[in-house]
Amino acid sequence: MKTQKTPMYMAAGLFLLLIAVGLLGPLYGQLQQSGGAGTAVTAAQSGTWNINNISGTVALPTGAATSAKQPALGTAGTPSVDVITVQGAPGMAALQTAPKTACGVTAFTPAWQAVPTASTALTATTSCVLAVMITNTNASAQTVTVTDGQGTPVTVLSAFSIPANSEVTLPFYGSQMTSGIKWTAGGAGLTGTVVAYVTPPMVRKMPHDGAFFQGVSVQRNELTVSKWIGSAPFYSLIFALLVAGAALAQMSVSGSLPVTILDTAPAAQSIVALNGAATLALGGQSSAGVVLSGTWTATLTPELSFDGGITWVATVFYQPNLGVIIPSAASNGSYAILCSGGASNARVRASAFSSGSITASLRAGARHPVAVVTAGSDGANIHSLLTDTSGRLVLAGSSGANITTAATTSVKATAGVLRLLTVGTGVASATIKLFNVASAGCTGTPGSGAAGIVTLPATLANPFFLELNQTFSAGICVVTSAAVNLTVIFD
Repeated sequence: MKTQKTPMYMAAGLFLLLIAVGLLGPLYGQLQQSGGAGTAVTAAQSGTWNINNISGTVALPTGAATSAKQPALGTAGTPSVDVITVQGAPGMAALQTAPKTACGVTAFTPAWQAVPTASTALTATTSCVLAVMITNTNASAQTVTVTDGQGTPVTVLSAFSIPANSEVTLPFYGSQMTSGIKWTAGGAGLTGTVVAYVTPPMVRKMPHDGAFFQGVSVQRNELTVSKWIGSAPFYSLIFALLVAGAALAQMSVSGSLPVTILDTAPAAQSIVALNGAATLALGGQSSAGVVLSGTWTATLTPELSFDGGITWVATVFYQPNLGVIIPSAASNGSYAILCSGGASNARVRASAFSSGSITASLRAGARHPVAVVTAGSDGANIHSLLTDTSGRLVLAGSSGANITTAATTSVKATAGVLRLLTVGTGVASATIKLFNVASAGCTGTPGSGAAGIVTLPATLANPFFLELNQTFSAGICVVTSAAVNLTVIFD
């Protein structure tokens, strides 16, 4: 029997079946994805999927070649587990790739040593030299010569002057010296060393972790990194030397290029005895000065040497505050020592000493003092001009001798100038004879070689004068035959 409610019940059952399929279908697919039993379900992706707790092997996407790996970076300056820029050996051991250079791969950094006075090889291997460092421990300038090691050597520095108590760094910027390096000192007291390598190394800081790489060079568009280092004191030193060499350009020239020599000022020196001296080496400087202080009674004379301090000649002081030139000093003050070209040393010496202790502070400079010298010449030598307290020139007076009897008189024992004869009394046929002889020969009648003879009349209305201005090279000797009251003026 069929009731009216049967179609309604069938429709409700179908509706419940569709609901069950919609709820249990995705759950069945999820159970299959998680490894549950059943048949695999193919699902179309839409939206965002989160996949967790995956085990086993997962296939790479299409086109992927290798497994991806996240690098683990270390602390700056410390080897890290992973390498990004350069693939190193396990444990980050150094990569040994040869730099592209003609000098080889051996670094050459000998210890400080005395520079010998005969040409000596530091190394016989062709080297690219970064810098040569020389120290002069002497109180005076000393020279050094540097050549390569060829049979006919190429001279790089020829008798290069190193100032007293100075250290000079000469950058060579990796220039090649064939068959090694040789050096020679001009005397004892020089020490030195060199820094040589295959090529001037550069230091680069890698931005990813602060690690350092050495030996970076670019040749023909190829980047070469020689090895990784965590600490680079040696190459940092070389880099500093190159920078310092560029800053100290005045000490980095040779040959005919001009060299600026800085002032040198050794420690103050004491003078406490006769002939005690305070000495200064002129290492290319052209002037010197001294400040004298202390409590003392002495005379100090300035002197110069042209042979390294073996022999000395006198010079003069110049006082810039007074504008005067003096041959010696006897009081405290500041004095310029007038120097001459070619002088190697200057000093102040106690030419007279009574008591006390003199402190002499010397300084050598590259500039000449401004001084004006006024002098006169006698035809052979330069002499200072005499002035009074107002600065006016004082003319030195001549000397004179009065002869009142018949006699042989040595007017001047040595060379001189006969200026004037004055005759006051006439004596008939009396003579005045002039001889060019020294005092030893001015006796009796010196001989027939008289330089001049004056014959007088019997009487004179007035005295007369004879102006001669004649030079007598041996001496002035006058012979009078009578009492003619003769006055001789001479220099």
